[in-house]
Amino acid sequence: MMVLNKHLDPRLRIIFLIGGLLTAVCILTYLISPSFITFLNYRLFDAIWERTPPKSSSNEVVVVEIDEICLGQFGQWPWPRYRLAQLLEKLGQLGAKSIGLDFIMAEPDRLSLPTILERFKEI
Repeated sequence: MMVLNKHLDPRLRIIFLIGGLLTAVCILTYLISPSFITFLNYRLFDAIWERTPPKSSSNEVVVVEIDEICLGQFGQWPWPRYRLAQLLEKLGQLGAKSIGLDFIMAEPDRLSLPTILERFKEI
């Protein structure tokens, strides 16, 4: 570790001191996370996003169907919520601009961790 001693050039000492103070201020600001920093972060993100050129896309509509092959590979319907989330995430990665779901999830997820834990407690 470099020590700021008498043999160091005074100008270099000032540069190290200012650099250390700026680093400390940045770290403290990050740790405290004041609301104005969050606001500035959102504004900066919006400004960058507005200036990003749009990706070229087609106007094609693609229907993703859950058929017998899918059911044979991933199990009976209804699938666990995590599997549906994986499917939606993959569709988003493939460039889907919007996704519509044509089913109702009225019952709780029978394969979710809280449901499985409750069943084990009953045993």
